[in-house]
Order: sequence, then C-alpha cells, then structure tokens
Amino acid sequence: MKILMILTSHDELGDTGKKTGFWLEEFAAPYYVFKDA
Repeated sequence: MKILMILTSHDELGDTGKKTGFWLEEFAAPYYVFKDA
C-alpha cells in the first residue's frame, strides 16, 4: 500500500485571508498509524 500525504507551508489560502497550514501532529499521528499497519 502506498499513501501520499501532501502538506503546505502557506499560511493563507490565496487572497481569501483564510488560514491554512498544518500542525505537525496532523501529519505524524496518521503517518505512524499507516506505518505500523
């Protein structure tokens, strides 16, 4: 099984002013679940 997880370092979504980005745990928690499966 292969899984592609895409992250962004942008802090806003285009010109909308909406906040974006990620917390490290949002990546790390599922990563280890998939890795250990």
